[in-house]
Amino acid sequence: MARTGQSDGALPVEGATLAVAETNMAAFVEEVRIRAALQGEVRGYTPEVGVPVRNAAADEPGTGRYAWTLPVNGQDQHILMPDTDLTAVKGLSSAAPCLKMNDSWSWWNDAAGAAVPLPARQPWLDGGIARVRSELG
Repeated sequence: MARTGQSDGALPVEGATLAVAETNMAAFVEEVRIRAALQGEVRGYTPEVGVPVRNAAADEPGTGRYAWTLPVNGQDQHILMPDTDLTAVKGLSSAAPCLKMNDSWSWWNDAAGAAVPLPARQPWLDGGIARVRSELG
C-alpha cells in the first residue's frame, strides 16, 4: 500500500467488525473516566463523562473504524474507533491503529487525554502564583 503522508496508524484496518470496535470503545470510555477523575484530583473539578452513542452515519467505510459520539463536560467528542485487538490499539509503536477524534488522528493515549477538555473557567489559575506574577508586571 502506498504511503499517504499519514502514520501507519491511520491506515485502514483489515477485516473490520463492529463487535470488536464496541469492546474497544467501552475500554476507551473507561480510560476517559480515569482521566476525568485525575482532573478532579489535580485541578479540583471532575468533568462529566457521558454514555457513548453509536453514530453509524459517521462511519468511514473501508477504514475499519466505527463512529461514536461521547459527551464529555457538555462537549461532544466524535470518535472513530478501530476494530482491531485492544492491545494493538493501545500500542506505543507508530504502526498502532489510531483513533480519529474530532477529525484528528491520535493514538490511544493522546486521544484519551484530549477527550477531557479543560473548563472555560480554570479556578486553579484564579489568584495564587499566576495572579501574583501578572500583577508584578
